This record gives sequence, structure tokens and C-alpha cells, in this order.
Amino acid sequence: MKISKEILKITVLGGLLLVVQVFAFTEPSVAPPGDNVPAPLNVGNKWQDKAQGLGLAGLSTQGLTALATNAAYNVGVGTISPAQKLHVVGGKAQADDFCLNSDPSTCLSAFYGPKLCIIAEEASVSEGGTEIIIDDYQPAPNFWTPNHCVKFIQSIMKERYALGCLQSDGRVSYSVDVFDRIQFGKASPPYKSTGIPSPNCGW
Repeated sequence: MKISKEILKITVLGGLLLVVQVFAFTEPSVAPPGDNVPAPLNVGNKWQDKAQGLGLAGLSTQGLTALATNAAYNVGVGTISPAQKLHVVGGKAQADDFCLNSDPSTCLSAFYGPKLCIIAEEASVSEGGTEIIIDDYQPAPNFWTPNHCVKFIQSIMKERYALGCLQSDGRVSYSVDVFDRIQFGKASPPYKSTGIPSPNCGW
């Protein structure tokens, strides 16, 4: 009789465990990881997307030094130990523009363009009188205005100037009068402004 009671206890406990197990786990409708949840990031060879953010202590690609980050929020290309915000090793960095800070005048694009500040001077001619001739030119940053050119001419102790634009075919465009003569300005009293080149390049 005692044995029968023990068997009954085991049978009841086993049945309860079976019921709990049935309610605790239900087989997925399709083979994992499909349907029930999105596929997890794994070591497979398939492209994988993540809809939300991903936090990592560090990052590297190709298991080498192609791209890496560290706890200081530095990004390394060609190194797994970036010492700067962007640290490139073993190659060249290429971008549409590079800026030192949020000031657009510190960008490389501000310093490379077709603007020219033309340096001129008055010279005596053999027939008497004077004429204005071009002495030199100064490549002008893209953010320069005509007043920047005037200040530059004054700083090098010159008087006459003009604004120019270097064209794609190598020619320089100026502001000219009805006789097709370059319109020169004067950077000392009595001041005289020069015209805007045509075609213009942003003066």
C-alpha cells in the first residue's frame, strides 16, 4: 500500500510538471529565428540590419585595423588605437571639404577658388603722362569681398588694384569700360572703386 501511495505521488507530480511545461513553452510557428522575432545579429555571412541603436565598447572591421573606435569617441582608419577624433594611418583622407571649426572661413574651400586681387601701379610712358599696368596678382580666398582686396593693396603699400576671375580656360576676366579697358580702383585718397569682373566668380 505504501508503495502504491509513492507511485501515486510521483504520477501526480509528473503530471503537474508536464502541465506547467506545456504552458511555459510553446513551439514557434516557424523555424527560428523567423517570424516570431527579427533575426539577431550573429556571425553569419548575410547582411543584417538593426532598427535601433547599438552600443559597443569598441568596434573593428575585418578583424584587423580597417576601422575602429575607442572609449574616447575617437575613430581610427588603419589603426585600432586612434589618438585623435579622426586618425588615419597608411593612406590619404578624402572629403568634399575640411574645416577647422564651425567658421566657414576656416574651410579649405574658402581658400581655393578663382578670385584674384590684381596688383597694379602707375607707370610713366615715353610719350609723357602715365598708364596703369598690372604688376602682380594675389589669389584671393573665396570669402573675400572687394574691401578685402583694398585692405590687402593698402597693406603692401600699393595704390592701384582690380578684381579678377580665373576662368576654366586659363584666361582672366576683369571689369572693363566701353573701350574694353580694365577698370582699376585706387586704394588711397582719393579712393576709387573698381568694377566687378564679367564673368564674375563671386566678387
